[in-house]
Parts: sequence; structure tokens; C-alpha cells
Amino acid sequence: MFLLNKKGRDPTVEGLIFLIGIMIILYTLILPPCDKCRLLGRDCPVTCDEVESGSVLLLESPGDVGEVEDDNVRHVFDSANLFSKSGPESSILSNSLMIKNSLFGTLDQDLEFSLDDLENLKEFTLDFAVIEAKGNLMIYLNGKEIFNEHINPNNVKSVRIPVEYLEEENTLTMSVNPPGFAFWASNKYYLKDIMLIKGFELTHTSEVFEFSVGSSERSAIKDSELRFYVYCKDEPGQTNILKAYLNENLLYSELLACINENFEVEIDEDYFESGTNSLEFSVSGGDFLVTDIEIVNEVEGKVYPSYTFYIGDSIYEEDYDYYLFLDMYGDEKIADIIVNDDILSLNTDTSLKEYDLTNILKKGNNFIEIRPYTDFSIDTLKIGYA
Repeated sequence: MFLLNKKGRDPTVEGLIFLIGIMIILYTLILPPCDKCRLLGRDCPVTCDEVESGSVLLLESPGDVGEVEDDNVRHVFDSANLFSKSGPESSILSNSLMIKNSLFGTLDQDLEFSLDDLENLKEFTLDFAVIEAKGNLMIYLNGKEIFNEHINPNNVKSVRIPVEYLEEENTLTMSVNPPGFAFWASNKYYLKDIMLIKGFELTHTSEVFEFSVGSSERSAIKDSELRFYVYCKDEPGQTNILKAYLNENLLYSELLACINENFEVEIDEDYFESGTNSLEFSVSGGDFLVTDIEIVNEVEGKVYPSYTFYIGDSIYEEDYDYYLFLDMYGDEKIADIIVNDDILSLNTDTSLKEYDLTNILKKGNNFIEIRPYTDFSIDTLKIGYA
């Protein structure tokens, strides 16, 4: 039996209807901006199709972009793994080999090996011990002759292998010349301990981080500090020079022992640039991990959101159209949008707005800053191409 209220309605049904209404409202709020626009029957921007089919260069949710005053602005960076290593590395191809050439046949030997670090190779040799020897020993790498000489027995030989002949997959062929007029004799070599000696150098001595500083932040900087932690992975007692640069201005340069330590370095505010900035760490050698890297700017005044994004050669060389897409919340939205050296005016009471950036963006680093004149929120800021 159903229980009805005084108006003859079932309270269970009313509660269900209310719950469905709340769910519909929540669903509408979390929809992507273009889907929300279509659902509400509004005129959607042309870029809605591009947003769904194109690729993204920058995707941010700035939130409230009203005039907010901050005491500190922090720029946080990934770790920098800096090292310079070199040394020999050996691998055995064969414990022993017999190579022969006579009237009754030949016995050549093929030795195969792989390399996955060609770019780091500085020198490469084939070493072996000669136990027996008669005739000339001939060695070919991937079909190219690299050695053709007689070697005396009971000798250790080192044959230089041209690095430019090496490939990822390699074949060494070893043979001996025929005996000639002494057809009844045979030429042969008996070798032991055939090994490859690789001289390599692994280097990654510098790391560059790109970050953005808006014009509002640049003019508001009162004090600035670079903070980082150095973890040494080298042998104790080793010393190397560690340097840090901001926009090619030297911030730090010291002969650093192999220790683990925190560093704090003051930065001259004149070193910052409005737009894209670069922070570089470099070492003269050793093996260091630089972590917990951040630049802390103490500011006085208003600081507005700014971002840096990168367009690579492969993207820029294609005939793409670039766009800026904004999904916003608030009443009156008035702002200047600074993209590289251009200023775009925003003055609207609608939620969605798009701009054509095709003739504004450039190859490499690009910069955008939002400078608002009213209080509003940006839920989605997207720069893409299609």
C-alpha cells in the first residue's frame, strides 16, 4: 500500500525525481565544454571540432584569474642527471679458433656481435693470442678488409677496428691466404682468447630547463633564490666544477667535492626575462644528480598566470592551423591575452571563446600570459593544432 502526503503525492517518487534532477545538473557541469555547449543548444565555437580532432600543445586549468596578490611564486623543476664517464669494456667472442687454407679446402671463421651504443664508442679493438701461425691472417668487418698481415706465433695481437665500419649487427670474418706454389702445404692460424675491447665515453654534462615568467611577475620580483640539492654518485675524493646559469647569466660556479649537500643561491632579478627563461646546470665531469630544484621569487604586487609551450620542427613544418580555446566561468570577462609579442583582447559574457593563433605562434618556445581586468575563472585553457 502506498503512503501519500497531504497533496496526494508519493514522497518516495518526489525524492527520486529530485535526485534525478541533481544528477542531471552534476552531469552537465562535468561535461566537456563543447559537449556542454551542444547540450544547452548554444552556438558553439568553430574550434569545437578542432578541439576534438586536433592535437594539444598546452592544456591548463588556471582557475581564478582575478587580481590575486601572492608573496612568493615558485618555479619547480625536474631532476638533472649530469655525468661524464669513460673507460674500457671487454667481451669474449671465442675461447679458441682454427683457421686453415690448403689444397683440400679452407676453414674460415665468422664471429657475430651486436652493439647498442654506437654513439658512445671512441675506439674499438680486436685482441687475441696467436699460438700457431703460417701465412697471412686476413680479417674482414661486415665485408670490409681491416687486417691482412703475417703474425709471428706466441704473440698477442691488437687489431684496431674502424669505428665508422661498425653497425648495430656485425660480422667478423677471419681467414688465411692460400699457400701458393707449395700446394702440398697448408697455411693456418690457431688463435686463443679472441675478445673485443670497447673504449667508450658516456656524457651528459648539462641540462636546460625552460620556464615562463610573465611580465607581471617580472616587474613584481623583489628577491629571488635558486635552491637545489646535489647528490654525488662518483668516487669519494673526486672534485669537479658545477655551474648554474639563468638565461646564460652565471649564478653559481664552484669546485665541488663528492658530497651530498643543499645549496641556496641568490638571483639578481635583472637576470629574468618576460616570457621564456632557461635554467641550466652543467658539470666538468663526475657523476651528479641535482634534485629538489626550484626558483623562489618573492614578489610585491599582482602576478597573473603565464605558461610556456614548445612547437617542434616536425609539427611546425606541417601546414597546421593553431588555435587558443577558453572555457570560462563568470559574468563579465575582460582581459588582455599576451601570446608572444601579440596582445589579444578578451571582452565577453559567454563561456566559450576561441582565437586563431596561426600567424602568431612560432617554432620553438612560445609564451602566453592572461592579464585580467575583471574577476572570472578559466576552467580550460587549451592551445592546439589541427
